[in-house]
Amino acid sequence: IALAEYEVPAYPADRLPPELAAIPPVKPGSRNI
Repeated sequence: IALAEYEVPAYPADRLPPELAAIPPVKPGSRNI
């Protein structure tokens, strides 16, 4: 039984909202510590 449910939208690269496009990308993972 799930206690919380999240709906996370996925946007194509050419239709990214301006407030999200302003955030600099970060390489995922933690191998470069």
